[in-house]
Amino acid sequence: MSTVNASATTGMRLKWFFDDVHELVVGLYCRWQDEKQYEDINDYAKPIVPIAEQHGLVFGRMSKHPFGFSFTLDGRQFKYTCTSKASRILEIK
Repeated sequence: MSTVNASATTGMRLKWFFDDVHELVVGLYCRWQDEKQYEDINDYAKPIVPIAEQHGLVFGRMSKHPFGFSFTLDGRQFKYTCTSKASRILEIK
């Protein structure tokens, strides 16, 4: 896993975070599809938060539709979404 690099651009840090968390989030998304009637969406944040913190991100909250979470990096708000077709990070304006 990567750690925070103060000289890196926000875009670079987002890419490193995405690379480190992508497989985990896809696995959580697949599990959520099977267990959403029984499990609390907020429990899905537990394995993501430590990775986010290693990258200097401030975790926001989980979302069900689409599956994902919000976070802040360098004073900017973003949302990570995962669907059956794609995973991506979008800036919230």
